[in-house]
Amino acid sequence: MKMSLLLLMAAVLAAAASSAAVFPEEAATPFCNVGFDKLMSCKPAVTDPPEKPTSECCDVIKSADLKCLCSHRSDLSIVPSINPKLALALPKKCKISSVPPECKGH
Repeated sequence: MKMSLLLLMAAVLAAAASSAAVFPEEAATPFCNVGFDKLMSCKPAVTDPPEKPTSECCDVIKSADLKCLCSHRSDLSIVPSINPKLALALPKKCKISSVPPECKGH
């Protein structure tokens, strides 16, 4: 259950990176309660070599609509630069303890 959510977050970060590069005007457009440009604050924490997630990154993850992210999981693909193991550790590092029911079992 948590693994799926974290992989989804990695995919969202990857999608944010490519979307912001191709469509800069879309970077601030909210997606699941968070702008793609804000999600990019977490990229250093989920790419090698990893950095400690910043308070900005953790605030972004905490404010994201995780239910929404789970509903878009099939629309996203993981980019090779995102390390899934690091993404899996991000919620724990940001002290996020609960996962919405919509994310369980996926």
